Amino acid sequence: MRSSAQLFFSLLAAADVQGAAQELTPAVSFADPISLLLTPLTLHSRIEDRPIIRSVDDVSVSKDGKRGRVTVTYDMADVEHTDTLQLKLKSDNEARPDDYAMVIPQDRFGLDASGVERLPADTVYRIHGVDVSEAFLEARALADGGDVPRIPAFGGTYPLEITVPGADGFTGTVMLQMSGVLDGTGTDGVLSAFVGQHGF
Repeated sequence: MRSSAQLFFSLLAAADVQGAAQELTPAVSFADPISLLLTPLTLHSRIEDRPIIRSVDDVSVSKDGKRGRVTVTYDMADVEHTDTLQLKLKSDNEARPDDYAMVIPQDRFGLDASGVERLPADTVYRIHGVDVSEAFLEARALADGGDVPRIPAFGGTYPLEITVPGADGFTGTVMLQMSGVLDGTGTDGVLSAFVGQHGF
């Protein structure tokens, strides 16, 4: 279990987000447009404040060995974080008895995309110059009233540049900073407020 957590963070440190995403459960569908930020993109190597592990402590395993918890200390955005992460056994493969996946906290994993539903469908979204419109437009399409799905993403700061075309359009950048390696609550309401400031 300790080695699974160390592997996950080492992949993030190397900007191998797809490799790290393969260590998650429930499994990520890379074919879904909304999962774009978990696929290989040049922007990930430019996110300088991505998580860097310091230590893995307080490892505990359930009696049946299928679930566990680890306390991980890591640096992110010049701040030391200590999180307790949930893990789940990937399989009963005897050759890899310590092969655990990180459990996604479904209610707070990724970037809060609230606000995209108020912007036009031809809005362009970029992070570090990379077009990530596909993910944000998918969140817009899946929005149900004020309920907008989160865009899966790992810890770090994402400078989101938004270009709304037309006479009433604008180009501006909003900083979306994750609160933890799997915790995006720090982005809650940020994009929505930014959109509101521009009259949408």
